[in-house]
Amino acid sequence: MLCPCCNNKTYRDENICPSCGFFIHGLPCGTLLNNRYEILNAIKAGGMGAVYRAFDRIRGKTCAVKELFRKEDITSDSSYEADVEAYMVNRFMEEAGLLVDLEHPSIPEMIDFFTTGNDYYYLVMDYIEGKDLFTIVVERDGEGLSETLVLTWAMEICDVLRYLHSRTPPVLHRDINPANIILRTEDRRLFLVDFGLARTISDTGSIKTSVGTGAYTSMEQFNGRPEPRSDIYSLGATIHFLLLPGKVNLLDLFP
Repeated sequence: MLCPCCNNKTYRDENICPSCGFFIHGLPCGTLLNNRYEILNAIKAGGMGAVYRAFDRIRGKTCAVKELFRKEDITSDSSYEADVEAYMVNRFMEEAGLLVDLEHPSIPEMIDFFTTGNDYYYLVMDYIEGKDLFTIVVERDGEGLSETLVLTWAMEICDVLRYLHSRTPPVLHRDINPANIILRTEDRRLFLVDFGLARTISDTGSIKTSVGTGAYTSMEQFNGRPEPRSDIYSLGATIHFLLLPGKVNLLDLFP
């Protein structure tokens, strides 16, 4: 399908034009949210939401806007879809409540949270200009990175985990993987992003749902009983991926 904005590019699987950033189901460029955030382009999108790069007119800075929208075609007969949406909305609200209390130089600052009616929810955070570690490895054709560099990065993420796990109650990220770690261009600092699955330890007593990203998920988390060591396992799997030479699918290494 051709992009209606630039006409000469096809959409990626995420329905985002790789040339101009237009998201076919998303907010048009120039849309003003909450009389403050001007949408510049879409970054990524899924079935129930998207992430945009926007300009904060009050702060005079670029920001990231995470959007969650509820489908309009949910009927009383589609109870499963309704339950899924209710869960997603609840998780979105919990993410906002968790992020507002976090303050670490390697965690993007939460700026705002608001809704526009009952079906659209928005979370605004600092925009990190850079590339995630998965993209960095892919752009090197899967070539492993140097041990010195990877260990340096690992120490940076360990500092974030020490901060999260030492809070009262401890916070588990539950989705540490190369795609959720961004290397900022301006100063080469790493940032841990996407706290959509994060929970406090006090919230996990009755958790039975398996969450996480495939090969990066520990067995206890896969069984619905995550603990701080689960994040450390995910970091270890991430380090493994970054060090591996050649085009190796990590899923093949962790059956």
